[in-house]
Amino acid sequence: MGNVDGVPVASQVKSLVQVSRGQREEALATQNRFTERCVGAAQLKSLVELVRGDVDAAAETQRKFLANTRRMLEASEVADAVPGVSQLKSAALVADGDISSAVDTHRNFLRRCPVVSQVRSVCDLVTKGPEEALDGQREFMEFASSSADKVPGIGHLKALAHRHLQGDVERAALARAAAERSRKNGQRMLGGALKDMFAANSSEATLPPEVVCNTCGPLGDVEIRRHTLLFDIAAEQLKSHSACPICLVDFQLGEEALTLRCFHVFHPLCGDRWLRANGNCPVCRVGAVPESGSR
Repeated sequence: MGNVDGVPVASQVKSLVQVSRGQREEALATQNRFTERCVGAAQLKSLVELVRGDVDAAAETQRKFLANTRRMLEASEVADAVPGVSQLKSAALVADGDISSAVDTHRNFLRRCPVVSQVRSVCDLVTKGPEEALDGQREFMEFASSSADKVPGIGHLKALAHRHLQGDVERAALARAAAERSRKNGQRMLGGALKDMFAANSSEATLPPEVVCNTCGPLGDVEIRRHTLLFDIAAEQLKSHSACPICLVDFQLGEEALTLRCFHVFHPLCGDRWLRANGNCPVCRVGAVPESGSR
């Protein structure tokens, strides 16, 4: 998670900490970002702006909200199965012009939501026959199983069951690896959130000077190729770059990766998608294009 500005309570705690340190402008900026990122708060802010007759401001608030929503949910498969969240993700993708991904998200919702998928299977059984219904149930069960693998504790228990009850060592290893990745990612996200809330320089308003003055907008394909580097992941790099910071999926030895001038590393597809929407590194927020670079 890292930045908590869109999270109720956590955002307010962060602002109180900033006020207690005399950082009143930073606290105000934190709450302004909260009203642009939090579900409900952003809509209420837009409504107030509309009542005041400021249509452009209302539209800009919703644009920022949807852009942040896409950034948070784009790489999450579980979000596709959650009612409300899936529709919000689809709306953010449509707003960004990614109709194909929005359609995929909607399809995933119909086949992966615990309730909707069962209703769909019954309809398929009646209208298309048992094979179509079984395909839908098979996909739902595979998704549910892989999602359970990613839950620390549950994934570890599944690994033990696969190993000792079924004798499936390979499946046990996959379940344990998924659970361990989630545990490490959860610890990293919690640590980032606590640091953002309580660290002395947690606010976006107090970032290093280069980051503040060099905020890049969306980049085109030519700019992305010019200011990034593609390379193959080596064994020593896996020790310091175990997973892509955007999708949180582990890097594999020998697979292609993309790095920015700040040396943070991503999957090429993840990095390209991010930079087309935001030209700053998602980890350290340094602009991918140097301040003196031509745009």
